[in-house]
Parts: sequence; structure tokens; C-alpha cells
Amino acid sequence: MLKKYIINDIIEFNADECVLVYIYTGVVIPLTLSTSRLLEYFVNSGGIILTRESLLENVWSKYGLTASGNNLNQYVSVLRRTLAGFGINNFIDTLPKVGFKLNPAVTIARHRTVR
Repeated sequence: MLKKYIINDIIEFNADECVLVYIYTGVVIPLTLSTSRLLEYFVNSGGIILTRESLLENVWSKYGLTASGNNLNQYVSVLRRTLAGFGINNFIDTLPKVGFKLNPAVTIARHRTVR
């Protein structure tokens, strides 16, 4: 099954193919695997607080990869810039010394389709 999400009714995120698609123009932006996993973790979070430790574990460690807090900060920054390029600002809220959470103003629609 393909995992697809519609973000703010303007971007389709295909988690399986690691791409963002601007719905209105069809412009495709490829994501790295780690960036895609990070975005998928956020869109599936339900808006709960995600600690830095849980992000490092679920985006990198459980796949046998090692990452640091600095790596996490860099990937969050890349994700923010990429989404801002589509007009989605403040996708991720930073909670100092705690972690991050999906901004409650962001809408996520989940679409699961059979291949």
C-alpha cells in the first residue's frame, strides 16, 4: 500500500517514494530517506510532543543509523525550508529543551491506496 498524505490541501507527500508534489502544478520535490522518515513521523504524530530522543530513535536508530542532536536540527531545518517553499510556514513548533511538535494549524489528510 502506498502511503500518501495531503498537507494543508496543497502538497501531496508520498512517503514510499520520498517526494513532495505541489498539487496545483505537479512540481515534484525529492526528499532524502531520512527527511522523508522525519516528515512521516511528524504527520503521524497526531500533534503530540515529540522528544528529541524519540525522533532520533524512530527516524534513525531503529534503521541501524546513527544521528546526533545536530543532525536532527539540520533535518528539521531542511524540512522547514522545503515546506516554506510551498507556502507552509511554521509546520513544526520547537519546544526548547523538550523537542518538537506538529503545528496544530497544519492539516493532514491521510490517503492509503493499493498499488
